[in-house]
Amino acid sequence: MIGLSKYRNYFFQYRQRLYLGFTMTEVLLVVVLFATVSIAIYQTFSSGTKIWNYAHRDFPEEDVMIALEKIAHDWRNTFYFSALEFKGTFVDCEFPVLVTTAADPKSMGSDPYVQQIGKVRYSFEGNVGQILRQQANYGQSLKGQWQKPVVLASSIKSFSLTYFYRKDKKLVEQKDGKGVLPSMVQVDIEYAAGKIIRRMTRMIDVVASLSNL
Repeated sequence: MIGLSKYRNYFFQYRQRLYLGFTMTEVLLVVVLFATVSIAIYQTFSSGTKIWNYAHRDFPEEDVMIALEKIAHDWRNTFYFSALEFKGTFVDCEFPVLVTTAADPKSMGSDPYVQQIGKVRYSFEGNVGQILRQQANYGQSLKGQWQKPVVLASSIKSFSLTYFYRKDKKLVEQKDGKGVLPSMVQVDIEYAAGKIIRRMTRMIDVVASLSNL
């Protein structure tokens, strides 16, 4: 009876130890599971970061294409207006065009935005590598004022404009212009795509040009 009682006490003590703590097998199992989950999370995060970096690398090219489309759209819709003169240099230009601007709150119209004669200006901020677009409504244009600039593209290395005028049935290249709208405008943009420097060029016809005088 003494031996049986001894084994019975040992059995109860063993059961108590089971409830009081984890066995080595359980601890190892938890460690292995934690390591497996950690590796899976790291691989998912790493793959997501690579995909994001790859997609982000293409953003400068998309921005440049959108900027060129916007510049071309404004140039194709410019016109002569005696009070608003065209001015252009190698790195910036301004010219009259119909602009969409906030409506006068005193007007009775229901549309919050209206189109009116105004000006746009494109410029290049070389210190930050940005192409900027500004616009002005008619009143601002007469006063030489501009609205807040909008960044069209970043990571730009260079931005240049070349103006072409018709003379004797030939196109004559000029680096600046004033007053007379050019027949064509060439826009050159160099931008950084990762470690690669790329270039885009667009030739734009100016429908309203009278440069063949």
